[in-house]
Amino acid sequence: MQGMNKLLWSSLFLPLVLMAQDDLWDDDHWDEEETGPVWTGFVEAGFGSRLTHDPLLDTRNTLEDLRWRIESARDFAASSLSLKADAGYDGIENDWYADVRDL
Repeated sequence: MQGMNKLLWSSLFLPLVLMAQDDLWDDDHWDEEETGPVWTGFVEAGFGSRLTHDPLLDTRNTLEDLRWRIESARDFAASSLSLKADAGYDGIENDWYADVRDL
């Protein structure tokens, strides 16, 4: 019977002990720090060629592309600012291009 009383009391007070230990975790250092904007992006290259000769085209290459993209975003208290821009070169057309996708 005495073992049952200990079990009963420990089951009643265990949640209180756990709640008191909740402050021991000190989660304050996990808060996000304010930093500057984060820049991300990629570079992509593509090349394609025909396996057989096509008399209508004077070249075997069908794809010669190089593309860059940069992205950044910054959140403020009442608004946000983001940028997404592409630039690249088309080797088939021999032409450079640039495009601001999001500002």
